[in-house]
Amino acid sequence: MRRRLVLGCAVLQFALVGASFAQAVEEGPDAAEIARRVAAICPTLPPASGLVWDYSRGPDFDLCYAVKAGSDETAFGVYFGTAPSFHPDKANQVGSGQVAGRRVTWYRSSEEGKPSPFGRETLVKFGSGGVSHVWVMASSQQQLDERLATIGGMQFRR
Repeated sequence: MRRRLVLGCAVLQFALVGASFAQAVEEGPDAAEIARRVAAICPTLPPASGLVWDYSRGPDFDLCYAVKAGSDETAFGVYFGTAPSFHPDKANQVGSGQVAGRRVTWYRSSEEGKPSPFGRETLVKFGSGGVSHVWVMASSQQQLDERLATIGGMQFRR
């Protein structure tokens, strides 16, 4: 089950996580665990991003979806695990950038087998053997640029 937690301004982030955790405890037994995992796993978002995390756990991986506050629109997603389904293809390479301050190569992503003009994805490897697959979908170049800037400014917790 996925729950949304508001993780706002960096200065207030610890207070908000604490408040979200307290609210989650009242909602049900697994809500507290979800709140704890979001606080431990999902990257911190830049203060003015206007995004919140929607979290989902798989059998051996974690997924964090950045959604616009108050909507169901996913701006981008982050997979944490050891076996991502994305495998970069040099033919789809579109340039370099940053994810959480780390240099990456971005690849054009596809939707239903067709290249997406405003979709990008990349992999970030961690020393522990873990991998983060980051993907972003946008409807315009401006929206893509804004989302890539947000991804560049977020911070991994690991």
